[in-house]
Amino acid sequence: MSLSTFRAVPSSDLFAIDRPLRQMLNEVDRAMSTLYRGGGGVGQPSSLLESGFIPRVDVQETDKMFEIKCDVPGIPKESIHLECRDNGLLISGQTKKEEEKDEGTMHIRERFEGSFQRLIPMPPTANFDQAKASFSDGVLQVAIPKTQSASAKRITIE
Repeated sequence: MSLSTFRAVPSSDLFAIDRPLRQMLNEVDRAMSTLYRGGGGVGQPSSLLESGFIPRVDVQETDKMFEIKCDVPGIPKESIHLECRDNGLLISGQTKKEEEKDEGTMHIRERFEGSFQRLIPMPPTANFDQAKASFSDGVLQVAIPKTQSASAKRITIE
């Protein structure tokens, strides 16, 4: 029988190795959920392939509310719309096409033009009637208070 030496890997190295993989999996998950979720309305993009732009969001839940931050750089506040639905908060908007110049040669064109939307699923405890939104420096912030959740009720079997 032979013994091999065991070298302990510091835990910080393990997290550093895992980070790129987790980021890639998050991106794939986000893209796939957008492909299959769909837009569902006339003139609304129904997939990632049609829209080309999916705003990035952070959703944080506290004891009293849900806080949503959405990055929409370069899009004016007037072009962003919020709609409360039974199943969540729909963030949509549109950018206007810039004037094309006839002079020079365009080598790379990556900036987004057109409409976008993102549905943020919300639980039934979200109180959309008291929701507030603000916009600054390309970041949309939405605060949605929680309602008192319905308490569980026991039913006796007769």
